[in-house]
Amino acid sequence: MGLFSHMTDNSPEAQEYRAAKKALANDPVNTGSLGHVDIDSPAGKANLAAQDRLRAAEKNLRR
Repeated sequence: MGLFSHMTDNSPEAQEYRAAKKALANDPVNTGSLGHVDIDSPAGKANLAAQDRLRAAEKNLRR
């Protein structure tokens, strides 16, 4: 049995996972550039949506 890496997987699921992970990493809330952010603010809601996207992509990738 060979080694498998999601970094070399070119399936649509793996591509979505990498895109979601990159989007969350670049989110201003995660980078700290906005300081403290209220969860109900537009930036807070965008961050939650990015987290949800990453969770869905991880779940989809594991299938």
